[in-house]
Amino acid sequence: TEIDDARVARELVEIAAKERARAAATRAVAPLVEEAARLNVDISTILDPKLARVVLDGLRQVRDVDEVASAAEPLLIRYGQPRDFDYNGGLAFYETSISGLGDIFVNPDPDAFDADERQLLFDSKWWSSPDPDATFIHEIGHRKHNEAIGTRRFDTMIDQRLDASQRAVARKVSEYAASSPVEFVAETYVLKVK
Repeated sequence: TEIDDARVARELVEIAAKERARAAATRAVAPLVEEAARLNVDISTILDPKLARVVLDGLRQVRDVDEVASAAEPLLIRYGQPRDFDYNGGLAFYETSISGLGDIFVNPDPDAFDADERQLLFDSKWWSSPDPDATFIHEIGHRKHNEAIGTRRFDTMIDQRLDASQRAVARKVSEYAASSPVEFVAETYVLKVK
């Protein structure tokens, strides 16, 4: 019928527009994806040029990125999540079980990277840095920590809590650092790199 034909035509137009937008985004991030690939980091699923630049800025600051990723064990930074996962306002997370040393997943919500919110979290001492690239440095810190101590030990440390004296030391870095041993290491790594 004509109504169905009109609906199908509209849907086809929408699909074509989305494909053109995706192709344009892919072209816009291509140089950033190539630069990351030279560091053995795959950011090809991130089609937002602004976010890709933030990720790359973080990678550029990690002077020993060659110790984080290699041709044999590349780092994959993915847009989205591997399963039902609530970022709960977070910007990214490190997952140990996807590949050998783990991957970093980036929150697909563009509002998650709001500069005012980041500054507020820094001012409240929750985070060690207000810079958006600090998120990726933090997540790389998790990967380096995992590599240093092994996935089994790393995974058991995620749910461990610091005692009162350890929390007092960790709070000098950030409140988030005081939440667990692995967050202390990652937040301290941010300060080391920045």
